[in-house]
Amino acid sequence: MKKLVSLIKLFYLFSIMGIQMFGNLVTMIPIFENELVTKRKLITNEDVIDAITIGRCGPGAAIVNTIAFIGNRINGFWGGVFAVLGFCFFPFLVILIISFSIDTFLNNEIIKHFLKGVSTCICVMIINSIIDFGKKTLKSKICLLVFIVTLLLSIITNIPIVGYLIICVILSIFLKIDF
Repeated sequence: MKKLVSLIKLFYLFSIMGIQMFGNLVTMIPIFENELVTKRKLITNEDVIDAITIGRCGPGAAIVNTIAFIGNRINGFWGGVFAVLGFCFFPFLVILIISFSIDTFLNNEIIKHFLKGVSTCICVMIINSIIDFGKKTLKSKICLLVFIVTLLLSIITNIPIVGYLIICVILSIFLKIDF
């Protein structure tokens, strides 16, 4: 499945995805799946899930970690470097331009309405991604039960998410539960 892609094409591909980014890592999942899995067949859905999991666990910004992992999966170390540079290129330019006129920008009514519309779309994209991830990853009743219990406990307690991750790893190893 792995295809070597030139570094320039990788930079271009991820810069186009960087233009489409609004929000965080979760909002990018449909774009990753559409561009990298469905259209170009550069990686698999499992690669996307692995990249997001590793991206969320590593230090730093989860989106950058995920992009680096995906770029590395496509074209090795330099693929990761060029993917991150491409992904950050246009957002960096936009932030640079906005920073010169932030007061005018934030008081513009058109911009305010645009950002409200974007936030609504992001909510829909997040819900869609959660449903898609659930279909792909919650394959057994025990896995679904662990998910529900973990979700409820994370809502009503102050236990860090890493604690739940450690508990699930221990359950998987010692009870031989395949999550």
